[in-house]
Amino acid sequence: MPTPTINYVIYNLADGRKDVDAALPAIRDAQDEQCNGPYSQEHGGFYVIRVGENPLDRVGGEVAINIRHTIPVAGAIADHQVNGGVPDIEVALDLTGTDLLRGTDALSVSISHEVLETNGDRGANGWKTRGDGVTTDAEEMCDFVQNTGYVSTNGVWVSNFVRAAFFIPGRDGPWDYLSRMRQQYDVSNGYGITGAIGGINQIGGMLARRGKAKQVGNLTEPQKARKRNPYSRARRRGLWV
Repeated sequence: MPTPTINYVIYNLADGRKDVDAALPAIRDAQDEQCNGPYSQEHGGFYVIRVGENPLDRVGGEVAINIRHTIPVAGAIADHQVNGGVPDIEVALDLTGTDLLRGTDALSVSISHEVLETNGDRGANGWKTRGDGVTTDAEEMCDFVQNTGYVSTNGVWVSNFVRAAFFIPGRDGPWDYLSRMRQQYDVSNGYGITGAIGGINQIGGMLARRGKAKQVGNLTEPQKARKRNPYSRARRRGLWV
């Protein structure tokens, strides 16, 4: 067996949520299928995902997916750096849907979104330059199509994601796995973080740090709320709402 590109371990740290415990094996199976199936075929890599008993069984180098009732500061779903640069994924149940396995606000989709984005950019610091040589897009795998997903073979929902073609200037589509994007920087199903000389901007759903341009994409209120949190990848890239 090849050496994994990334090892993940999922922990339910939300006391009393036995429904989460019951859902985790199916979420793990769906995430394994997605990461080592369509995602790997498009972006490469080999991924191992397991359900942990408690944080004490975490093996060195594993990326923890910590499911909590809420995040200490206002609640969020975010990938942030801890433990010597190893990214952790924090998932807050108060900002997921009541159905843990179905719908774009499901726990399974939130985990899928963060795992795919960690696969593509573990440090949440990657950028790709557009054809104009000035505008850059954050290397986020799911943001542009955040409000779209699909059903894995076991019935669990997972997130849509952009294809490699999305990051190649002027490349013909399809630009995402489900072919929902109508053009190369379409934000109608999500939002995008862009950088340029002179400041950081965001299109689709939130205000920019500079310029205050706003284009609202098709995000749900829980999805927008997650972006407001200081722990979120969007805020860490210099954005505010």
